[in-house]
Amino acid sequence: MSGVTNEKCYSTSKSWRNAFTRISTVIALYPHTRFYKAVVVIPPGKLTPKTSRYLLTFEDDENAERYVDAHYVLDIIRER
Repeated sequence: MSGVTNEKCYSTSKSWRNAFTRISTVIALYPHTRFYKAVVVIPPGKLTPKTSRYLLTFEDDENAERYVDAHYVLDIIRER
């Protein structure tokens, strides 16, 4: 897995409850390492109310699903 290098990322000002929907592509903190590209499987609050964690699959992680706190999930700004 290689970390984010060619894309800028920024924190969203939206509430974590509706910031990213299912199948959104994001940048997120891979557990205990650095930020990588990921896809949202389940947004916060869909499994249990009041949760602030996303269920994500990370690029190059053999489709493993991992929970990440919402404040470590960022939007991607793609340069054109």
